[in-house]
Amino acid sequence: MVVAVLGTTISPYLFFWQAGQEAEDTEAHPQRVPLKRDPAQGPSALARIRFDTALGMAMSNLVGLAILVTAGATLHAAGARDVNSAAQAAQALRPLVGHWA
Repeated sequence: MVVAVLGTTISPYLFFWQAGQEAEDTEAHPQRVPLKRDPAQGPSALARIRFDTALGMAMSNLVGLAILVTAGATLHAAGARDVNSAAQAAQALRPLVGHWA
């Protein structure tokens, strides 16, 4: 379970999420200048980034946890109690999703 939670928390898209958010924010608010030119914006910029990061990480962890719980409940209901590979999980889900498993 710990490995599953860490796997959903530390995923590649999260490494680029904050940088992408900052790039979008720069385009949306062109009146902001780089902190190197106006360091007085630092505290408010860091507060905004801290809030964005905390909210984004909380939401991604909630989604990851929902995926884990849903997959576990679905596999348990399908009778798969000893799943050791993705192929076994797919076979257990075949009655529910057909050839998409």
